[in-house]
Amino acid sequence: MNWRAPLAATFLVVGLVCAAPQGATAAAIKTTTLVDEFGGPADTGCALREAIEAANTNTAFGGCQRHGGGADDVIKLRGSKMYALSLPGVENLNAGGDLDVIGTLAIEVRKTGRATIDGGDIDRVFDVRPGAELTGSRILVTGGEVATTADGGGIYNAGRLVLSRSAVTGNHIAGGTGSGGGGGVAGFGGKTILKRTVVGDNLVESLGTGGGVTQSGGALKLEEVTVDENTAYGGGGIAVLDAKVAVMASTISRNTATNEQFGGGGFYSYDGVQPLSPIRFTNVTISANKSAGTGGGVHIHTGAASLNAVTVTLNIADYDSDNPGTIAGSGGGISGSAAFKNSIVADNVATNAGSEDCYAASGGPHNVVGRATGCANPDVGTQNPRLGPLAHNGGPTKTHALNAGSPAIGKADRSAPGRDQRGRKRDSDPDAGAFERRA
Repeated sequence: MNWRAPLAATFLVVGLVCAAPQGATAAAIKTTTLVDEFGGPADTGCALREAIEAANTNTAFGGCQRHGGGADDVIKLRGSKMYALSLPGVENLNAGGDLDVIGTLAIEVRKTGRATIDGGDIDRVFDVRPGAELTGSRILVTGGEVATTADGGGIYNAGRLVLSRSAVTGNHIAGGTGSGGGGGVAGFGGKTILKRTVVGDNLVESLGTGGGVTQSGGALKLEEVTVDENTAYGGGGIAVLDAKVAVMASTISRNTATNEQFGGGGFYSYDGVQPLSPIRFTNVTISANKSAGTGGGVHIHTGAASLNAVTVTLNIADYDSDNPGTIAGSGGGISGSAAFKNSIVADNVATNAGSEDCYAASGGPHNVVGRATGCANPDVGTQNPRLGPLAHNGGPTKTHALNAGSPAIGKADRSAPGRDQRGRKRDSDPDAGAFERRA
């Protein structure tokens, strides 16, 4: 665990196992019990916690044996089963509280369904220590809870974390005056990679940021990910500080930032060092997020972001309408130093008239902007994008389809990605936004 690390600033999981063993020399550890135990006298078998300890120490532990291989390990769980943590503790020794990973570890799920790992509200679920690596597929991480000063309600990652075809839902950072952040996942200095994963219904009640995911330093990569219905003080869905960010073929929806100063209902960024860390969105839908202050969809406080083939719609800045002014309540869609192309930024709401869709963000000749008065260098005035509702239109994440007569049809140029958010090939006259309409 890492209780003192500071923070500066429905789900359906399908598919087959795609977390591969760490090479031919990986040792296999098969769990045989759902009970949470740590080598006690009444040991009933190989528990998940004991399997992680066997991996950490490269030796048999409790009821767990390592079969073949070298220093890397693969722990095998069973699908459709719940592994509930119950041993209390506030240390980094794996004996209680969260599951501490100090080596290179993969988790595989046998049979059908996903394996649920429930923190039981006694601590977060996983703590990936500096230099360690955790790879997991088809797992549900839930029931994690930490104090207001701690980070990572579900997972704390200071090493390398790779989750695929998984879910991080229902995790919590307690309320109070602390700045703990990352209700679902908190990355600090390492690399966090999420693929075909849902991060939803996580809550930061503290004064911290990143209801779903926070990343401070290092790198964050999201691909075919849904970040939905998370809540935090700032950056309801995602918050980053001095981190390299790439978000691709993903949906950021229905997240809430409750603080007027931070903002960023869907995404919040603060970059405090030079050179600026790159932030890139490609084929992303940012929909129905809301902020108590600036940037209902995206708020780039400092730094810079580039958006290509992105749909930003139905987001709200200053959702309680209690703070109109020059800055607060501006940028219903995008606020701050963000440059967008081949995109749709429309049908967003803000209390400051003229900044409903943009505040200080910049577009160009191949975008569809609803109300362009708050955008720098837009090429259009008021336009109705003619979008369908957020729905499953193919592919792993939800999108807004283009209805007939949409001005986004044929609006993009050749710099648009070759495929849309769903993975469908774009034609020779590509459409603006994350969805390509077929003729």
